[in-house]
Amino acid sequence: MIDRTTAPALSSFGDLSLKFPDTVKLKNGIPCYVIDGGDDEMNYVSIFLSAGSLQEEKPALATLTSMMITEGNESMPSREVAEKFDFYGARKSAASYEDCTEITMRSLNENFRHTMTLLTQCIMHPSFPSDEVETFKRKLSSNISMMQERVSYIAYMNMRKHYFGADTKSGHITTPEDIMAITRDDLLAFHKQHFTAAGCSVVVAGRIDEQVMDVLNNTIGQWECDTPAAPKPILEKHPTSTMLEIVDKPGALQSAVMMQIETVKRTHEDYLPLRFLIKLWGGYFGSRLMMNIREEKGYTYGIYSALQANPYDASIVVGCECATQHTWNVVKEVKHEMQRLREELVPEHELSTVRQHMLSAAAKVHDTPIDIARYVASTFSSGIYPEYHNEQLKVINSITPERLKELACRYLDESQLRIVIAGDKAQLEKIMK
Repeated sequence: MIDRTTAPALSSFGDLSLKFPDTVKLKNGIPCYVIDGGDDEMNYVSIFLSAGSLQEEKPALATLTSMMITEGNESMPSREVAEKFDFYGARKSAASYEDCTEITMRSLNENFRHTMTLLTQCIMHPSFPSDEVETFKRKLSSNISMMQERVSYIAYMNMRKHYFGADTKSGHITTPEDIMAITRDDLLAFHKQHFTAAGCSVVVAGRIDEQVMDVLNNTIGQWECDTPAAPKPILEKHPTSTMLEIVDKPGALQSAVMMQIETVKRTHEDYLPLRFLIKLWGGYFGSRLMMNIREEKGYTYGIYSALQANPYDASIVVGCECATQHTWNVVKEVKHEMQRLREELVPEHELSTVRQHMLSAAAKVHDTPIDIARYVASTFSSGIYPEYHNEQLKVINSITPERLKELACRYLDESQLRIVIAGDKAQLEKIMK
C-alpha cells in the first residue's frame, strides 16, 4: 500500500534541451519548419504572414483582416466554408501581432488535402463580402466599447499611449469610430500588399509523412512569389514625459494599476537572467508581490509582473486591480519589493523554488509536437530565436543571488517606473499619499 503520509522524493527533470527544427523549403521557396511525432494521425499547421499592426494604414486593420481571413473565399461563401471545416473535423483560428498575422489549423491527416486546400483558398483569395465586413466591424467596435468600461483596459491602453506615444501606431488608443471607418477596399488593399508568399512562413507538427508534405507543396507551396518580401517595419516610440497619470472612471469601485519600465531586448546578455528575476518578483503564485500584496495584506486578488518582449522592444510590467482605498498602498508595496531585491540577496530556498517553477515551464515545451510547434512559432510573433530555449536552461540552472541583486540594481529603477492608474479620480486623489 502507498504511504500517503510521506511526500515522494524530488527528482531532476533530466535533459530539457531542444533541437530547433531545420527549415524545409516548399516548392515556391516558402520556409517550412517540420516537427514530426505523436501517436495520433493528425497535424497542426501555423502560417505566418508579414501583416501586423505596424504595417497597417488604419488602426485595427490587421485585426479585422485576421478576423475575416478564413470566413470565406472567392468561390465559397463564409457559411459554406464553416460547414466544410466542421464536416472535416478541422479547427481554425487567426490572430494579428505587431508585424505578423498567424493563421492556425488542426486537422486529421486523412482530411488534410481538403482542409488545407480550403484554408489556402481563404488566405490567397478572401472575398470580404460588404455585408459581412459591416457585421464584423460592428462586432469588433462593440467589443471595444465594452472593454472601454473596464478599468484594466483603460489603464493598459493609456500606458501604451505614454510608453509608445499617442501619435504612434503602437500607442494609439483604438476607438469604435476607428473600426467603423475601415472599408472593404481597405481590407482588400491590406491583403494584397501584405498577404504574400514572399512574406510567408509555415510551421507544421504532428504525424507528418510524405503525404502531408505533398499536400503543403500542392496548396500553399503553389502560391506564386511574384512580389519581393516587404522590409521589416520600424517600431516608432515617442514616449511622453508623464510618469504618473490617474485616468478618471467616475464611480469605479476598483482601480487598475499598471506599471512599466523599458528594458533590454531579448538578444541582450542580461535578458534571460532578468527574466528569472521578474519571475521571482511577481511571475508566479508564490512570488514576492503575490505573497506580500495578496496573501499578507489582502490588497488585491492577484498581482503579476512580467517581462514582455516582441522583436522590437522589451519592458518590465506590473499590473493588478484592487479596491480604490488600497491603490496607493499597492504602489507603495511594489516599490518596497523592488527595494528589497536591490538591497538583499535572495535566499537559496526561494531561488530553488523559482528554478523548479521555470524548469517545469520549460519542460512543458516538450509535451507534444504541437507544443514544440507553438514554441517555434513564437520566433515569428515574439522574437524568440532558435537557441533561446537552451540558453534559458543554462541561466536557470546557474543563476546566483549575487547576479539577481546586480540585475535588480541595474533594471528595477524607481525613477524609470511609469505608473498609470484607472479609477475614480476624485476618490484616488482624496486618499493620495
